[in-house]
Amino acid sequence: MKKIMFFAAAIMFLAACSNVKGDGKNANNGTVEKDSVSDSVTFREGKQDITAQVKIVFPVGNEALEKSVKEFIKESVGANDSVDLKDVRAMAHYYVETKSKKLKGEAEYEGTDSVGPALYSSLEIGIMYENDQIITMSVKENIYLGGPHGAYTEKGVTFNKADGKVIGMNILAQDKLGDVKKAVNDELVNVFKSIMGKDYKEAESMLKDENGKEKLAELPNSGLFIQNDSVVFIYQQYEVGPYYFGTPTVKISLKDMKKKGLLETEFAKSVKE
Repeated sequence: MKKIMFFAAAIMFLAACSNVKGDGKNANNGTVEKDSVSDSVTFREGKQDITAQVKIVFPVGNEALEKSVKEFIKESVGANDSVDLKDVRAMAHYYVETKSKKLKGEAEYEGTDSVGPALYSSLEIGIMYENDQIITMSVKENIYLGGPHGAYTEKGVTFNKADGKVIGMNILAQDKLGDVKKAVNDELVNVFKSIMGKDYKEAESMLKDENGKEKLAELPNSGLFIQNDSVVFIYQQYEVGPYYFGTPTVKISLKDMKKKGLLETEFAKSVKE
C-alpha cells in the first residue's frame, strides 16, 4: 500500500493542472520559490592562474523538498559532516576552498616556473526542469588540472515536490531491466552516429565485441532523471566511448516506455497515452 501511495503522489506530473510553490501551496507562476548562492576565488600560484567557482540555485519554502535537495547539494560539492546541511552558502564556500587548494597543489607540483592554460574547477547546480509534481536538479562540473584536456561531468536527479523523495531507477519495471538496457543501447547507436557522422562504422561500434556480436552497455552509473515527457540517461566521459564522445545522452519518451512495458506498474498508470 505504501508503494502505491508513493507512486500515486509522486508521478501524476503529466496532468499539470496546478503548480506547487516553494511553500507547498498552489502558485500562478507554476514554479517553486528559489534562492541562489555563488562563490569564487581567482589567484596566481607562481606563473599559473587558478580559478575555483560555484553557483547553486535551489528550491526553498517546502521543508521536505528543501531538505532532500540540500542533501543532494551537499553530496555534489563533496562537503563533509562539518558543513551544516541548512547552510548552502557554507557548502558553496567549502567547494571553492577545497578545490582551490587542490588546484594550488597541482600548480606547485608542476613547479613555480611552469606556464600553461589556467587551472580551474567550476561547478553549477541548478533547476533543470519542473512541473506540477516534480523538480529535476542538474549538476555540471568542469575541471582542468593541466595536461591535454580537462574533465566534465553532468547528471540530473528528479525529486517529488510533495515529499522530497527521489524519483529514479525505481520507476523502471525491475523484471524488464534487460529490455530497458536494450532500448537505451538502441538509442546509443543513434547518438554515436550523430557524434561520428560519416566516420561511424557499425562493425567497429563500442557496442560490439571483438567478434562483431552485440555487447550491450550497462545503464549509466548516474541513473536516470525526468525532463519534459522523457526519461533521460547520461553517460559520463569514457563510460561508453572515448573522451571526444563527451557525455552521450539518451532520451526515451515516457509514452514509449509505457507501451513497451518498461515502467513500474503504478508509475505507468500515471503516464497518459
